[in-house]
Amino acid sequence: MDNCLSDTKVLVASDVKNPLCGPKGASRIYGPQKGATPEVIEELDKSVSNKVSLIKNSIKQSMRAIKTGKELKKK
Repeated sequence: MDNCLSDTKVLVASDVKNPLCGPKGASRIYGPQKGATPEVIEELDKSVSNKVSLIKNSIKQSMRAIKTGKELKKK
């Protein structure tokens, strides 16, 4: 993460309780509503999973299991 963002607090507003990735993840739940094919949904889920891994490496905290209403703590 860029050092200029090191003291930045990030708050995400969400009206869903789905995780980002996986069987109940955003791509699989909402992709069909947007016209995504099963192949596209798989690719979207892999891409989101990759981004989650990159963020985890940067902030040292996993976003995969974060529930709505929770704050990411800087470690």
